Amino acid sequence: MTAWRVVPTEGFARQLRKLDRQTAARVIATLDAVVESGDPRSRGRALGGPLAGLRRYRGGSWRVLCELRDDALVVLALEVGKRDHVYD
Repeated sequence: MTAWRVVPTEGFARQLRKLDRQTAARVIATLDAVVESGDPRSRGRALGGPLAGLRRYRGGSWRVLCELRDDALVVLALEVGKRDHVYD
């Protein structure tokens, strides 16, 4: 069985570089836990409305928005931000 992997978008990588080391490490640990679980749908939450089709994962007060691509077993990391701004 092939394992899921995280693929960051350019925008996600840029946002992650702006975070302090501790917060960035927390975000990376969150994504690592998602792929290590073997099923990214077992963690996080599906989003609705204009963000339907995406999932969000929590790391403290930070949120990571991702798209799951089943055909390639990829968790595409799209955006990271504080809970009160990431959904805008």
